[in-house]
Amino acid sequence: MAATVPVVVAPALGPHHRRPMLVYALLALAILIALLGTGNTPAQPIFERTRELGVMRAVGMTRPQLRATIRWGTVALRHPLRVRA
Repeated sequence: MAATVPVVVAPALGPHHRRPMLVYALLALAILIALLGTGNTPAQPIFERTRELGVMRAVGMTRPQLRATIRWGTVALRHPLRVRA
């Protein structure tokens, strides 16, 4: 009876055959953390400024103006050449 390739190769690799799986798992975790951080960046100012945004609407800012303000604020936060105070 002839041995199949995995039966012959698995003992030769020893514990090293699991290493790529660990690397892929860590890579997936790093990508997930990066995506969460990227998604959180535009959302954070909205959560922090909820009351301020409500006041802007109360004094007459229209919804499109408010959306533009939030959009440009997000661009300013994410742009690599932003001015630091």
